[in-house]
Amino acid sequence: MVSFMGASPRCVDLITIEDRGLLKEVDLVVNAGSLVSKEHLEFCGEGIEFYNSASMTLGEVIKKRVENVAEDFIMVMHNPSYKGGKDYLKNIVNRILKYKRGKTSVDIVKNSGRPSTELNITTLDSIDYEIVDMLIGSIIGNTNSYIKDEKTITLWGYNIK
Repeated sequence: MVSFMGASPRCVDLITIEDRGLLKEVDLVVNAGSLVSKEHLEFCGEGIEFYNSASMTLGEVIKKRVENVAEDFIMVMHNPSYKGGKDYLKNIVNRILKYKRGKTSVDIVKNSGRPSTELNITTLDSIDYEIVDMLIGSIIGNTNSYIKDEKTITLWGYNIK
């Protein structure tokens, strides 16, 4: 399971009791270095892997994300043509295909949140790399993700049978 939480870097008391409990159960924490107080990380249990994304190169962050794909996380990428143009996303997808089936859902969103938003729902083996540019964000599903009625659906928790 992937969880996102926000907390003030200066005020550890603002983290919710629910998030404190969640931190005790996680296996992996990727945090934004100076944006996360060390006091927050004290809520984590024993044997946790910590990664400070502030001290990682973009390549290292992408590599860690691809490794987590093997653990069946959903992967979100912004500006997937950052370096290397369209081949950058293609190279990442080729790595992901070692762990996921080609029919895994992929949402490619251009101009997200703007009136000109464009959504292309496809699969890993059918991505149109010609539409990929710096205005694109992509969401690569997990094994519980599927496409129905031109929407991507991902089942979570008690919905999975």
